[in-house]
Amino acid sequence: MEWLKADLHTHTGDCVFDGIPYSACQLIDHAAALGFRVLALTNHKYVIFSECWREYALERGIILFPGAEAQIQRRHVLIINAARDADRIRTFADLKAYRRMNHSLVIAPHPFYPGLICLRKKLHEYRELFDALEYNSFYTVFFNPNERAVEFAQTHSLPLLGGSDAHRLSMLGRTYSLIQADCNAESILQAVRDGQVKIATQPMRGTEALLLAAQLRLSTLRVDVRRLLSRQPPRSEYRPCLPDSSAQSVSEPASLVS
Repeated sequence: MEWLKADLHTHTGDCVFDGIPYSACQLIDHAAALGFRVLALTNHKYVIFSECWREYALERGIILFPGAEAQIQRRHVLIINAARDADRIRTFADLKAYRRMNHSLVIAPHPFYPGLICLRKKLHEYRELFDALEYNSFYTVFFNPNERAVEFAQTHSLPLLGGSDAHRLSMLGRTYSLIQADCNAESILQAVRDGQVKIATQPMRGTEALLLAAQLRLSTLRVDVRRLLSRQPPRSEYRPCLPDSSAQSVSEPASLVS
């Protein structure tokens, strides 16, 4: 076994909600240059994944997981090694049924951050549905909602994973996980469940965090304006349709990579 540098919370330009300026392959290339061995693509609401991307990552020494940042009762939940059924999860009852049928990790992203999309009290209510909590990269010395996640994880004996929540390539590598596992998907998933994880992290500078927040908000507003002017359906009705025919907007049931 070895300590594998991992990030299980990333986004790419294949998700139309955020105006992200890079592709899945560009993310993989950047991650490889930073020494990552494990990545998950977790675009919003839907599993957007291609076996071509998996092969591309493997050629660069990276195990790539299909995933999604699902929206469950208006709260964000990370599903790693996601199967076809993940796109249909709408309630925590759905999530409970999904967990019984699939070999996926369920992670609470930025669980105690401000905002209606964060789990907060729902994490207490549905704690048994989660395999791990995230230590998110967006924090400073003076603003760090991750502290509550650390306390919750310790109280309930749950692992903590470092996640970049990358919407810009510059976000990758600031906060990440080190997972003690063999370099195959099954070993990595089990190691997370067993808590064989360490976090590497450093806070953002205050001005850097404010600038990034403004950039991300502006990108989202631009996407919303374009959709409005082009009379595309609202976000709640959006279904992914990628120009690259090799990309599956809804993945096949995820098989373990050996």
